[in-house]
Amino acid sequence: MFPVSGRLNVTLNGKGTAQLDIGEYIELLVPQGKYTVDLVHHDVGVFSSTHDVNLSFTTAYLEVQATFLSNSAKIVSDLPKDFNEAYYRK
Repeated sequence: MFPVSGRLNVTLNGKGTAQLDIGEYIELLVPQGKYTVDLVHHDVGVFSSTHDVNLSFTTAYLEVQATFLSNSAKIVSDLPKDFNEAYYRK
């Protein structure tokens, strides 16, 4: 999906937080509240988007994805089912 960069740049309230490759995760510990998430990825062109999210749970996960023509961001309640197996190998 990312013929040029393979990376999704993520900022939270105007501060750079991560440059994610496909399938990568980061952990950010932030207080509950409203945040503005900016996403940018380079594909055929530069696709940027802004998303307002409300972290109103003690534990919340923000799922971000690059699509062919845009980006998406949403709050989800759980990590993917295979998260532990994929990221906590022994």
